[in-house]
Amino acid sequence: MPNNKQLDNLIEEATVDCYDEYECLAGFSSYLGDKLLFPFSAQIVG
Repeated sequence: MPNNKQLDNLIEEATVDCYDEYECLAGFSSYLGDKLLFPFSAQIVG
């Protein structure tokens, strides 16, 4: 599990050129599309 500093770095990398919340959403979508390998298994908690 990443620590807070690592999470801050990931967020900064995904949103580096964003000017509003919509660009941040697009930045995260693009970042995850580049970094995640599909298919992957997951477990829903809750």
